[in-house]
Amino acid sequence: MSTPDYTADLAQLDDVYTEVEPAERKELDDVPPGHYQAYVDRAYLDRAKTSRRLLLKWELVIAAGELKGRRLFRNNMVETPDNLRWLKADLQTAGVTLRKLSDLPLQLEPLIGVLLDVTVSVKGTGDQAFTNVYLNKRVDRTEGSGAEATPPSSPASAKSGGSRGLSRF
Repeated sequence: MSTPDYTADLAQLDDVYTEVEPAERKELDDVPPGHYQAYVDRAYLDRAKTSRRLLLKWELVIAAGELKGRRLFRNNMVETPDNLRWLKADLQTAGVTLRKLSDLPLQLEPLIGVLLDVTVSVKGTGDQAFTNVYLNKRVDRTEGSGAEATPPSSPASAKSGGSRGLSRF
C-alpha cells in the first residue's frame, strides 16, 4: 500500500511555516482527586495497544468549576465476567441498559452529552501513580450546574490518539 504524496500541498505552505513561531506548550497537571460533574464527549470500542483486548473507552469533559474543559479518560475492559459486571454497572449509571452485549455499538451515540457525577482518585506515587475515574451517578440537567453543565453542541466525533489507560482494574 503506497503512501499518498502530499508534497505539493505542503509546498504551498512552506513560506508560512518558515515565518510562524511554534505554539507555546502548556504544562498541564493531572486532574486532582475529587468529585466532578463531567459529560460524555466520546464513547467508543477499541482494542488495547499491546494486549489487543477489547475496551469501551470513555472520554469525559469536566462541565463546571475551575477545571471546566479538562478531559478525563476511563476504560472498561470487555473480556471476563468480572469486567462485564463493571461495564454493565457503568452503562446503567449512564442510563444505558442493554438486553445483550452485542447491542453496545448502537448504544454509544446516546451516551454523548450525558452528564455524570464522577470521582477521580490517584493510587501510588511518582512514576508508579495511576489515575482512576469512577462513574458515580447520572446527573439530571435540572440538578446539574445549569448552563455551565451543558456540553458543546458538536462533541468530538473523530477517533483520536490513545487513552491514558485509566480504569478501575
